Amino acid sequence: MITKIDYIKNFGIYKNFSWLNPDLPNFKEKNIFYGWNYSGKTTLSRVFSSLQKKEIFTGYNGGDFKIDTDQGTFTKNNISDFPYKLQVFNSDYIKENL
Repeated sequence: MITKIDYIKNFGIYKNFSWLNPDLPNFKEKNIFYGWNYSGKTTLSRVFSSLQKKEIFTGYNGGDFKIDTDQGTFTKNNISDFPYKLQVFNSDYIKENL
């Protein structure tokens, strides 16, 4: 299970995000993200979509992230080894499937 995002760098709106706040809770089995328009929800979902598809989302090739799981840590360098099945439902999903 994904536990947290150590960092996201140069990935859309996220130029240098890091999970520094110790009060920020770890992820659970199911997570819902909500917020104002243009606050980074779709970009964050594209990080997860990259894990789902095991390749960096188109247009974000210069970006990087580090995801902690109970099976280890994953970045763009070892994304093909990501062991979990994810389902991302965002605007990209709607465009591709509906």
